[in-house]
Amino acid sequence: MILQVLCDYYQMLANYPKTKIARPGYSQVPCSYAILLNTAGDLFSLITLTECKQK
Repeated sequence: MILQVLCDYYQMLANYPKTKIARPGYSQVPCSYAILLNTAGDLFSLITLTECKQK
């Protein structure tokens, strides 16, 4: 019973446009790299998304 209520609540939040809740199968996590693919879908390059900190 409680799981169904939690599932329904999640669906309600996911359908509300201003909610920043992740859709099923996705999550919001920090990302350090981006993957660049060519038109065939093969790995072309890795792009660093972090800023270099100079001392």
